[in-house]
Amino acid sequence: MGRKTSAVLKPDNTRDLDKECKNLLKELQQKRAVEKGVKRGIVLTFNSKRGTGYIKPAEGGNNLFVHHNDINGSGFKVLKPGQQVSYYENQNNKRKYAAGVKVIS
Repeated sequence: MGRKTSAVLKPDNTRDLDKECKNLLKELQQKRAVEKGVKRGIVLTFNSKRGTGYIKPAEGGNNLFVHHNDINGSGFKVLKPGQQVSYYENQNNKRKYAAGVKVIS
């Protein structure tokens, strides 16, 4: 006897599944932020056309790359140089970067 599945993938609900996956990923990132400790910094640069920039950590150290997908909020997000932000550090195979970025002021 075959297994029954509770949900069937249809072309019209793929976007909903993608949205749900992104929301779950953000929740996981926020949980990691609590574990790792939220840090603060100042936006050095942000290119709104590319959606990328750099944050200078308040405690010193190397500047961190930031991508608009790692800024909390919806849609295409931008930062302005000089803004104070909170974030947590994450790392991929290329570099450390800021994730879960929130504007403080």
